[in-house]
Amino acid sequence: MNAYINLWVSVLSRNILDATFRTSPNFETSDHLLCAKAQAWINSKNFKYICMIIDIEPSIVVKIYEKIKTTRKKISQSEASQIVKEAIKRHIAR
Repeated sequence: MNAYINLWVSVLSRNILDATFRTSPNFETSDHLLCAKAQAWINSKNFKYICMIIDIEPSIVVKIYEKIKTTRKKISQSEASQIVKEAIKRHIAR
């Protein structure tokens, strides 16, 4: 996977984590605005464009988001990021 695709996978991963309120180990009330914006971005025109340029169906990323959102298991920030990145990478250019 080249650096360009890896960058966009990281962007999608970070957004999914923000949208699922996994913004930091110490979540603060001020993070609600960030999380709301991250949730609104999913399925936006820009979100779909990023999915298109890395050759992944937006619906697959949305499914990954939905699965992470319903997971109650406590995982570290780095673990969550790695899980999301690997899930996205598995579906690129299938």
